[in-house]
Amino acid sequence: MATTYDKNYALRYESFWLQHRAEVSVVKSAVYIGIEDPGVPDHANRLKWAKWANTNSSVATVPFMWQLALDPDVMAQDQNVTDAKIDGIVSAALPAVVADFIASNP
Repeated sequence: MATTYDKNYALRYESFWLQHRAEVSVVKSAVYIGIEDPGVPDHANRLKWAKWANTNSSVATVPFMWQLALDPDVMAQDQNVTDAKIDGIVSAALPAVVADFIASNP
């Protein structure tokens, strides 16, 4: 019998549908940052991440995958989870991902 942790792991590493949809969400976020108002808090750092993410989307998606794989709605709904839910998880994780990106001195 598979455990919750088994399901989390499978979502993170074996669910190509989730990786594909997450990557689209990350690119959408990067594109949005590229056109956002420069007055948005932390815009300069967000823009650095967005420019990098647009050309490195498969790698840029990695930091979001655990948040997605652990989300109760993603776990329960599996491939039926909405794109809006995936976008919401990516958006919620974005500030921490940008901060980690900037701290690594890209």
